[in-house]
Amino acid sequence: MKKIKDKKLLLEKLKNWLGYDGLSFFCMCLEEYGTISPVFVNEIKCKRNTFVMPHSVHFNEGMFVRNFLRSTNLCLDWNDHDYDNHWSKLVEEAIKTCGFKSSKLKGSIIKTLRFKPRT
Repeated sequence: MKKIKDKKLLLEKLKNWLGYDGLSFFCMCLEEYGTISPVFVNEIKCKRNTFVMPHSVHFNEGMFVRNFLRSTNLCLDWNDHDYDNHWSKLVEEAIKTCGFKSSKLKGSIIKTLRFKPRT
């Protein structure tokens, strides 16, 4: 990974930006799919047909995270490939600093996430 100007500050900014809901979403991804960046399969039902539509976290929520990282100016000399390859690792580290503990039990994620929501 290329140089980050102040990693501790970057992780703190990322946690504050994601907030409780964002951290909870990525915790759910990690817990249920084993990765921060899964591809969900959504079913959309119409009157006669059911359509299957993929939802890629990397391309959707991941893009928001990558754009936020760009805006901090703390990732020195990073190019687009660096943001693509390292955003999920930074989110994982942010989750770990909040006290996330992996558990097989669904619904236990919120209880183990020690993060004060924004007021």
